[in-house]
Amino acid sequence: MTNYLIAIILIYIYICITRNYDNYSLVPIIYKTIDIFYKKRVGKRWCNICNSNQIHGVFGKDLRPKTLCYSCNSLTRNQEMIKTIIETISPKKHPNILYFAGNTHIKKCLESKGYKVTLSRYHIKEERIDMTNIKMNKKFDVVVSEHVMEHITNDILAYKSVYNVLNKGGYYFVSFPININKEKTDETKRNIIGRIKNYGQHDHVRIYGTDVLDRIKDIGFYITLVSPKPFGNYDQYIKDNTFCLILKK
Repeated sequence: MTNYLIAIILIYIYICITRNYDNYSLVPIIYKTIDIFYKKRVGKRWCNICNSNQIHGVFGKDLRPKTLCYSCNSLTRNQEMIKTIIETISPKKHPNILYFAGNTHIKKCLESKGYKVTLSRYHIKEERIDMTNIKMNKKFDVVVSEHVMEHITNDILAYKSVYNVLNKGGYYFVSFPININKEKTDETKRNIIGRIKNYGQHDHVRIYGTDVLDRIKDIGFYITLVSPKPFGNYDQYIKDNTFCLILKK
């Protein structure tokens, strides 16, 4: 059984290093297999993307419990983002969404609410959109990016590109990992080991500090919501390592 688990982990490392995301569907399978050894971390919880009570298993290097939905492969952070979008904007006023790093289940969920969704998925060449140079034949009411900015070398260019593709009064929902205890964003690590140790993942090029708010304001966005609120209660942040902003043009 130990050799089997090692083989699974090696497959996952292969996918990460080679970035062979055409086989990215293997990742949920790997985690579901790991769940065999961590049954106490597996259990049912509501998935608003499936719109039903579903089994959730572990996810991440720290094997966070009840995080990955068995049915739609969404993470709890995806579910929280969908909840935030629906609670914040109306499909009647802001129907057109450009969604980076979503999946077909997220698209179906939002479209069932009346939104029109354009997906950008890195691992599917035909759907891949360069976030630093978004070229579309129309503008959008809403742009969403979940844990994308920490992968982009020139994130300022990406923020500007998002700003330009938004209609006036449009919203940008963005989430990313952040070290809330540091003021300055760290982008100094260049090798894989340094990035895994300091940024949490080999293909993360930075860990944001609180100065990210100034970066975004300089682009022209108006920050309407920060979650968790700066210098407030960070229990949820510490658990999910996520910082979510709602920005308005």
